[in-house]
Amino acid sequence: MLNRTGIGTHAVQHQYETVNWGRSVKYVKRIVIAFAACLITLVCVELVYSKMHLNIYRERGTFIGSVWPWIDYDPLMEWMNTPEYNLADAFKIDEKDAFRIDKNGFRIIKPSTAPGKMSRLIVCLGDSGTFGIWRDGETSLRFDSFPSLLQDNILGHHDVLINAGVLGYTSAHLLRQYIISIHKLKPQIIVIRVGHNDHSPSWDKRLDAHQPSNALLRYLYKNFSSTLVVQTLARYTFLLRKKTMGGPWTTLDQYESNLIELIRIAKSDGVKVFLVDYPLRPSSIVPASKKDLMDHISEDSYDAYLAVHEKYMQRMESVAQSTGAQVIRTRSRLEDPKEDAFSRFDAVHPNKHGMQIIAEEIAKVLLKDTGNP
Repeated sequence: MLNRTGIGTHAVQHQYETVNWGRSVKYVKRIVIAFAACLITLVCVELVYSKMHLNIYRERGTFIGSVWPWIDYDPLMEWMNTPEYNLADAFKIDEKDAFRIDKNGFRIIKPSTAPGKMSRLIVCLGDSGTFGIWRDGETSLRFDSFPSLLQDNILGHHDVLINAGVLGYTSAHLLRQYIISIHKLKPQIIVIRVGHNDHSPSWDKRLDAHQPSNALLRYLYKNFSSTLVVQTLARYTFLLRKKTMGGPWTTLDQYESNLIELIRIAKSDGVKVFLVDYPLRPSSIVPASKKDLMDHISEDSYDAYLAVHEKYMQRMESVAQSTGAQVIRTRSRLEDPKEDAFSRFDAVHPNKHGMQIIAEEIAKVLLKDTGNP
């Protein structure tokens, strides 16, 4: 069949399809070239940014590498325990005076030797007080931890503990940590001890700002945290934030909302939550020196510092009441001068006996607990 030009209809259609195919190929090529250009740009920016971000992150030289060599950068958590780190190997010291980190970044605890199947998986979340570190002298460190001592207290009951504590973590870190990694472990119980770092002065609040504050971010963090896309998103949103120095890492209201959200998410996963109180060394217990006492403090006096901390602990109690989480109280024993439960060289960290007290008080509650979340 011929059209008015004398050209067959099929020939015109074929010519039309050929032109369209040519245009489609051009569009595809343009898209591929644009995508490749964006990818190359992204890689270049990522290389520059990674170095810049690490430099920003390492501004607090007393925290990264030089003093705490087992702490390393993480794109989502900002810092975490270095997986498979062995302090004994690194410093050529006896294993009994050291610790090891597993492949997930958790401090290894001696497993229960009790026969039979595990009945509960218990994850301890927190900061250096959970990880287990305290000063035994001007320069000497000890690494006793209440999760390890807690495991010793519950041997024979088939419970398995994980020490997920990390130096410097706040309630914001714990919320993010649960969303990103802890929920994947499917624990039956989480034990939370946090608060001191929340009101400590920040050196750059951008480092604590990767907070999954809406449902979409929480979904991405929870399900795709190991992907380059989500990690890159976390890195670049950092650049959009204004650097702020000083002030607490988290305000009282932020501390409260972080705990509430963490408890809510954990309970929705069928996890039971216990909050452990966080007393500091009372002013009646004499330190080794005033300088040591004030090392962790931004307030003008130690009493003022204790007053600020007390507000956070009161807020924790109100969170427990509103959420139904149980508080495990260690205060009366830790603050008893006869117990001598704190390091003599800082205001925050319990010594080995103090860690034992915390473990004993937690064990009393966990051994009785048979309830639902």
